[in-house]
Amino acid sequence: MPTTATSIRLNPEIKKQAQVISKKMGTNLSNVINMYLAQFVHEKRLNIVLRDEEGFTAEASAQLLHDWKDPHNVVTGRYTNAEDLIRDLDLLKRKK
Repeated sequence: MPTTATSIRLNPEIKKQAQVISKKMGTNLSNVINMYLAQFVHEKRLNIVLRDEEGFTAEASAQLLHDWKDPHNVVTGRYTNAEDLIRDLDLLKRKK
């Protein structure tokens, strides 16, 4: 398939990190960009999920914060094993 050269402006640090990651995946940055653009053309939408430092989406972070502030979501007590904690968490889920 014929190709064409394109010039784009990139953040140098992001470019360097993307090159390292793509190399570890056995490809190169040009292939990654081509694959992304092919997906973009096929789906006709941006398929980008932004995540925070912990790996959560904005929606998940908001839900966690909401749940954390709700006193009905609090599990108190000391646990000597994971099974007891999991049992209490399961009971908490069922109350909702």
